[in-house]
Amino acid sequence: MKTQAHGEDMMKTQTHGEDMMKTQAHGEDMMKTQAHGEDMMKTQAHDKDMMKTQANDEDMMKIQAHGEDMMKTQTHGEDMMKTQAHGEDMMKTQAHGEDMVKTQAHGEDMMKTQAHGEDKMKTQAHGEDMMKTQAHGEDMVKTQAHGEDMMKTQAHGEDMVKTQAHGEDMVKTQAHGEDMVKAQAHGEDMKDSGSW
Repeated sequence: MKTQAHGEDMMKTQTHGEDMMKTQAHGEDMMKTQAHGEDMMKTQAHDKDMMKTQANDEDMMKIQAHGEDMMKTQTHGEDMMKTQAHGEDMMKTQAHGEDMVKTQAHGEDMMKTQAHGEDKMKTQAHGEDMMKTQAHGEDMVKTQAHGEDMMKTQAHGEDMVKTQAHGEDMVKTQAHGEDMVKAQAHGEDMKDSGSW
């Protein structure tokens, strides 16, 4: 009886040992699962870092492109200033030419006055020339006002160019915002696919 009972105890002891080994194997599986989960979390964090790096590169490219646009705008402004200066030179040349014509006409009038003395008809004709000269002066004032209007129109064109450039910058800013929303949505998709 004692021997049989001892044999049963030995069998119980063996069964208990097998249970302990199963428990140990289960614990090792749990540790492997935990290590796998940590690897998955590291991979997800790495993916987020890569997304941030890509977004940063895109921002740098946009900043560089914006700088190039600003340089082009500056060059265009300098060209417009040169064109304006050229126009002013042309106006001065034209005014100089008109002065030369007036000087020549004045010389002819002096020759006529000297040749015909103080004839009343010549004096009347000279008065009419004076009226023409006055009318010519008024025309010159109108021409000057027209030139000022042209300069205002040119300044308005430059404002329109600046407005257009600003509009393009706004479009780029909106596109950047959409890229950021897409990047956030992509990050959430990565997080969902990484769940285990």
